[in-house]
Amino acid sequence: MALSGANPKRFHSGDGVELKIELPDPWKTIHCFGQVRQAWISRDNPKMVVLGIKFINMPLIDLKKLKEYIYGDMHVDE
Repeated sequence: MALSGANPKRFHSGDGVELKIELPDPWKTIHCFGQVRQAWISRDNPKMVVLGIKFINMPLIDLKKLKEYIYGDMHVDE
């Protein structure tokens, strides 16, 4: 997860976050909760903070949508 203009010192390992992940059609938007694992400044853009997130209790339908988006339809098991 990457955030523009955020301060990495505001995020601590274990912090809870509410996520809204906007994906293109046909996947649409995923709403879920997560836990910050770590935060760091992007090497490519010093104004961008990158977060390592552990997803918590993501509904299976949203998990499937996210996997399809990342890996493509052909690599997602039912």
